[in-house]
Amino acid sequence: ATSVCFARKHIRSFLQEMAAALTAPSGPVALAPAFRLTHTAVNSFKGSADNDPSYIMGLASPAAAAAAVAVAGSERELKLYDRATLQCTRTVAAPAHADRVNEVSFAPPRSAAAGLLFSASSDGAVRAWDCGGGGGGGAAPSLELRGGREEVWSVSVSDGPLVAAGTQAALLLWDVRRADTPAARLEVHTDAVSAVRFQPGSATALVSGSVDGLICSIDCRQTNDDDAVTGVINEGRPVSSLGFFGPEPASHLHVLSSLETLSVWDLQQQAGTCLARHDALRREVDMLGEEEAAAGAGDGIDYL
Repeated sequence: ATSVCFARKHIRSFLQEMAAALTAPSGPVALAPAFRLTHTAVNSFKGSADNDPSYIMGLASPAAAAAAVAVAGSERELKLYDRATLQCTRTVAAPAHADRVNEVSFAPPRSAAAGLLFSASSDGAVRAWDCGGGGGGGAAPSLELRGGREEVWSVSVSDGPLVAAGTQAALLLWDVRRADTPAARLEVHTDAVSAVRFQPGSATALVSGSVDGLICSIDCRQTNDDDAVTGVINEGRPVSSLGFFGPEPASHLHVLSSLETLSVWDLQQQAGTCLARHDALRREVDMLGEEEAAAGAGDGIDYL
């Protein structure tokens, strides 16, 4: 079986230190503390059989302290794992889509779709799944959203009725109360929209990242491209993933590029301010992996 290792805990520790510095009561916002590696957590998920070729395409947890984590596998299956034991507790759907599952995301508690797990696929669909109760992998989705045949790379759910998806050509928005057709199609990037994230606590504030190297702040109350974009950041590298951190309403963003570099941004200003940039992140993680491997405590890192 194939094992995939994720190095996230040391990045999370760095972001927590940044959040503390950014919310300190004394004086203006200071620059982030120097990046340092404090710990590496290696989570290995293996297939249910020795000949299972599945590997991890995406992870999602309903909350930071949640007991479960959802896993999207390369065999198009969706499974729930116990976060403490890393044992599979339920197969949500197998297969969940007709093509690769690119990302999974839980709806937040205040969302109109609270309790559902959303999956984005190269088959052009976004599906929502009820993760409660039993199931053997043959469950039907609770909701299916489509806006064409374009591959869907990313999905995010607001603290309201909106669901956003990044596709090969556009950013799509749906209202889950009227989900037959997209509520808006925004063509604000010149390449694939690889990452979308609603601001925590917001029903309408969204950021989108693209292979074109740009990050756009979006007001989802607007349906016109020009009116919807409230700010643009030039990351300069193809965006692989992004996310908010800090207390609500979170205004700081961490961005991972396809070149495995990390940057941190303050979105309080329209143009955005880069607080930190780490272009040698992969090399640093590899070095830590070598140290752990030499001590017999780890197997190194496959990818970030």
